[in-house]
Amino acid sequence: MRRPTLAAALIVKDEEDNLPGCLASLDGAVDEIVVYDTGSTDATVQIAERAGARVQRGYWDGDFARARNAALEMTSAAWVLSIDADERVVGDPGALRALLARADRVDLLAVRIRNVGPGGGGETHEHPAPRLLHRNRVRWTARLHEHPVRRDRGTVSKDLCPREVLRLDHLGYADADTVAAKIRRNQEIAQAQLDSVVASGEVDPDLLPRVLLNLGRSHLAAGELQRAVDALETLREMFSSGPQYLEGTAALAELLATNGPQEAAFVLADELQEVGSDPRFCDWVRAQALVGLNRPQEALVLLLGIDELIDPIGRVRSLEGVTMLQVTAAERAGETDTAAAALIVAMVRFGRVEGQGVRLLRLWGARPSSWLADLLLAVDHREHLDAVLTELRSCPGPGPDVAEIS
Repeated sequence: MRRPTLAAALIVKDEEDNLPGCLASLDGAVDEIVVYDTGSTDATVQIAERAGARVQRGYWDGDFARARNAALEMTSAAWVLSIDADERVVGDPGALRALLARADRVDLLAVRIRNVGPGGGGETHEHPAPRLLHRNRVRWTARLHEHPVRRDRGTVSKDLCPREVLRLDHLGYADADTVAAKIRRNQEIAQAQLDSVVASGEVDPDLLPRVLLNLGRSHLAAGELQRAVDALETLREMFSSGPQYLEGTAALAELLATNGPQEAAFVLADELQEVGSDPRFCDWVRAQALVGLNRPQEALVLLLGIDELIDPIGRVRSLEGVTMLQVTAAERAGETDTAAAALIVAMVRFGRVEGQGVRLLRLWGARPSSWLADLLLAVDHREHLDAVLTELRSCPGPGPDVAEIS
């Protein structure tokens, strides 16, 4: 029997809603699918088995790396694609096989993950992540936000998979209770990681910054802002360089820019720019702080200069947030034309539709409906135009007329 070249490995629990779409996207892209189930009580296992996946009924102990390594050991494939149930494969399977045949000298390939939100809308950013692993050379480590290391403890060699060959679309979870439960779980795992490090009495310069960053991110996701600040400031006090320092500083800068004290956000933005972060990201932080300080005209000048948003660790973010802040800053500065133009883009391109129709019509004023219809049709990437027209039909005044003309 021929040994598989490429396998997909999943760890799952109660994923009956997301799993079918993931498995369908894998059809024809991999030689086999292995699933490590951590205790599902729904139809997850049966769905995976019906799709032809090999399933192992395992357990959950709060350690993502252990579970991913268990899935890794279920296959003998040379390469393993680590994928989650709320992700979908997009790419060229033939080109992927050709790439893997030439990639024997690397331990892993980073794959671009495009965050698109539930239902495929609301893209926030795209970032590379280590997802294609040479099974015999690497394994996973870290309970939360796990990452690959070489089995022989050497330096991991890696390359970037071209996005046209393979990317993953991350849909996320629409159900608020599911999201909240996952956030609480991550908080618990991050705190357990930190407790374990502290109990060991050793300061591992590779592990500790990851643990502090994980804890800060988990608290931030939970809306526990002071706890997030405490964790991120501890990270910055103990470490002054490296990717975790950069990511932690960026997260802290944005947190302070929107929640205060805004003056501290300016300091962090300057610090990030001094160490080589993209100036446009630093201006994004400054603009948020300026809006918080009620200095909208200054903020608008910065926002209009941001044509791409790349954070300090290289993630390319959507301009949705920038565009919506343009709307707010322009409104407060009394520049209604600029506000209307930005809101049109936010609605048509990024799907910020619900409740925005009345706002757009107010900004548009008494100008001809046909002009507004022309602007709606002129936006590049009109993925959400139908939703915008539906919104306008429900609005008073010229809204239905604009929708009819468009």
